[in-house]
Amino acid sequence: NALLGLLRSNSDADVAKWTKAGISHIRNVKEEGSDDEIATAVGKITELKGVGPAGASVILSMVRPDLFCYMYDEVIDCFLPKRTYTLKVYMACNAACVRIARD
Repeated sequence: NALLGLLRSNSDADVAKWTKAGISHIRNVKEEGSDDEIATAVGKITELKGVGPAGASVILSMVRPDLFCYMYDEVIDCFLPKRTYTLKVYMACNAACVRIARD
C-alpha cells in the first residue's frame, strides 16, 4: 500500500517534531480558536508524509475535542456533496461540527 509506505518513511524524529508542533500550537489556543490557528495546527501535522487533514484531525481531536472534529467519511458526507480530503473541506466540516456542538 502506497500510503503505508509514505507513513513508514517518516523518521521517528519527524513524527515527534511535527506531532509536538501541532499539539503545542493548539494547547495554548483560547476557547474559540480562529480558522488560522486551526489550519496552522493541521498544517504542522500534515508536514508528515502520508498524513493529510483527516489523519491530523485524529490526533488534534483527541487533544482539543472542543476545537477539532474527527474527519471521517460520514462527517464529510453530512456536509458536502463530494468526499475529498483537503484542508478546505476539513475546515468547512470542522466549523459545522463545532457550531453544532456549541449550539
